[in-house]
Amino acid sequence: MTRAELEDFIPLFNSEFGDPLISGTVAVLGQFPNLPPEIARFIEDELFPDGGPPKRLPTLERLAWESHLREMSGREDEDTVMREFEASKDKLRNLPAGWEERLIAVKSERTCGVTGWCVEVHDLVASKLLAGGDGDLRFVSLLAKAKMIAGETVVARIDALQVPEERRDLIRQRWLTLLQSG
Repeated sequence: MTRAELEDFIPLFNSEFGDPLISGTVAVLGQFPNLPPEIARFIEDELFPDGGPPKRLPTLERLAWESHLREMSGREDEDTVMREFEASKDKLRNLPAGWEERLIAVKSERTCGVTGWCVEVHDLVASKLLAGGDGDLRFVSLLAKAKMIAGETVVARIDALQVPEERRDLIRQRWLTLLQSG
């Protein structure tokens, strides 16, 4: 995915809750509009695991119509919306304290007046190190190799994670292991 594609999608995700928050790997496009090819490929593989975006990406009109159909059929009830909202709040709990003040605004002519708020790269890295999955660690490793993150800032964000100290020690060890293997 490119920064232009992210900007094209931002207005589609504007909701009754306000401007969209972009907290996955694609959030790096907020800070780094021109990604190295290996990181861009990683993000595309994560977004489209079945081999690339669909031939016809959804238009605003089609998304609005599909949303209308879900509402009319009762498939989009208040409970479903609240469950999705609660799940997204759980994800945000894995970000370091203060992340809200470091969000990166993405707003341009392409976003049609809507601002997308991207999680800052070091906050994202701390969250990925906390998750500790193979894909998470590979993503962090790619960012480190591309010199897109600063080691001292990563350690400060690990220290700001709201988890028990023993868990932070494990996360710091993951970070050091990644640096040594890279």
